[in-house]
Amino acid sequence: MYNYYSNFFQLFILFNFLILFLNSQQHTSSIFERVKQSICQPIINLPLCENIPYNKTIYPNPFIEIDQINLQSQINHFKPLIHTKCSPNILLFVCSAFAPMCPDQMPQAITSCKSVCEEVYNDCIKIFNEFDFPWPPMLNCSRFPSPPTICMKPEPLNNKNIFSSNFNEKTMPSSILSTTKLPECPLDLVDLEPTDSTAKCAFRCEKTTMFRKDQKEQIRLWLFCWSMLNSLIALFTVCSFWIDRQRFCFPERSIGFLAFCSLLSNIPHLTRPIIGFEEMACNSLISGVRYLIIEGPYENKICFLNFIFFYFGSIAGNCWWLILGFTWYLSASRKWVEEEIGKRSILLHIFAWGFPLLLVIICLSNNLVDASELTGICSLGNFSHLTLFWFWIIPRLLIILIGFFLLLAGFSSMCKERNKFKNKGTDTSRLEKFLLKMGIFSLIYLFSILLNSLCDLHHLIVLSEWQPNTINCKTKGGAFSGNCIRPEQPEPKLYVFGQTMGMATGLAVGLCIFSPKTLATMSSLSSWKNALVCFWPLQTKKSTIINSSFKKTNNKHY
Repeated sequence: MYNYYSNFFQLFILFNFLILFLNSQQHTSSIFERVKQSICQPIINLPLCENIPYNKTIYPNPFIEIDQINLQSQINHFKPLIHTKCSPNILLFVCSAFAPMCPDQMPQAITSCKSVCEEVYNDCIKIFNEFDFPWPPMLNCSRFPSPPTICMKPEPLNNKNIFSSNFNEKTMPSSILSTTKLPECPLDLVDLEPTDSTAKCAFRCEKTTMFRKDQKEQIRLWLFCWSMLNSLIALFTVCSFWIDRQRFCFPERSIGFLAFCSLLSNIPHLTRPIIGFEEMACNSLISGVRYLIIEGPYENKICFLNFIFFYFGSIAGNCWWLILGFTWYLSASRKWVEEEIGKRSILLHIFAWGFPLLLVIICLSNNLVDASELTGICSLGNFSHLTLFWFWIIPRLLIILIGFFLLLAGFSSMCKERNKFKNKGTDTSRLEKFLLKMGIFSLIYLFSILLNSLCDLHHLIVLSEWQPNTINCKTKGGAFSGNCIRPEQPEPKLYVFGQTMGMATGLAVGLCIFSPKTLATMSSLSSWKNALVCFWPLQTKKSTIINSSFKKTNNKHY
């Protein structure tokens, strides 16, 4: 038995040594392969680094993980910083980080020393502090080597590197500006594509551009409280319709769906304090700079979902307003009975949900989504006045006005019917009460949407002045051309008023459904058993009938 365990132990040790040997061979071969593949390459497609004291780099870059396709775009994000000449070694430092030197005699990556990074950091950090954004994580000085590890360190007097024998006979230029300089964004904005002369400039995340910080905080708190109140009333309305569905037929049933759409559009306002402004409305560059989304929400999934909830819910709510007017017109003017309208309800649903979905697909496919600096909600037309006009203002106004004229025609017919009944001596008090309630609801909903649209038109005018001088500044020659002169900051009160009116639709639907009969229905949910009606109304009613009949049969035995 002892020999058996002894032999087994020896085999186990030999097996482990064999594994270690194979692993070491594999590791050695992988290093050999990496050295073999790491061949020095000329620095091409990097105009910013043409005048540095070396002309060859290595790929892949072991210091910063970035592909060659995006290398030029990412290094150009530091172009405004280099132009400030905040440090004598800023150009060499940035280029050595993104395109480290590769000597032919020793094909390996050589970047700036840690002391060079610290020198550049001390010289340039004041610019970062001035605009209140952090030092780029990829340029953190702890990532750079120190002697005896091979690294570059320019001499303070003659500005030559300790490896000057490996460099070309070039010296650092006094200026890297050239006659072919591309237009640039203002320093307080983010240049998304520095190599594209027509690319857009983005607002920095949570920075003061169009609105002050204190204004934004107060407005967001107010909109959160207002959306909470609106959502509670809309939820009450939805539950009332769901519990007593048999009581509400078209055209009244449209109000229940309208309340549901109001609930959907309020979700982004309710979730913003939980999720946070930056996570909801911002993207980040590889340099770590965060900016407001100005086109396309695909990188930010939260922005993507919030846009769908807000835009789809808003347009769908407007569609149900149109359906309310249409079914009211059919019922009052064309004398359609509820059953005939109910048979065609599938067509109404296709329009109410299909048309907003089509607009959502069009907006997403064309990257029209952007985030609001004021609220942080992803919607349309925050930075593009054309998008605001064609995909927000025009569709809503057309739908609202068509629905209004249909409702007006229906009210006219109902008033004529009421006069006929009065002349015959028929009691019309219930009809008058119904007409009064529908009239108040229609006026509140109509005026809230119209006032919201007027505020959107004001934003359209403001945006037509701000957009060319901020977002599209590069198309006017850039920040240094003197053509990007910004107007005064807009008054936020009109923006708050417009947002408040846009969410007042929930109050309108709550007023329409509020009645003693509705309160009696909701009071039946005081116990948890009766609350199941909200989810299984038909089954619960059926069980109630069965229970009542069961009690009656039991009473017969006594």
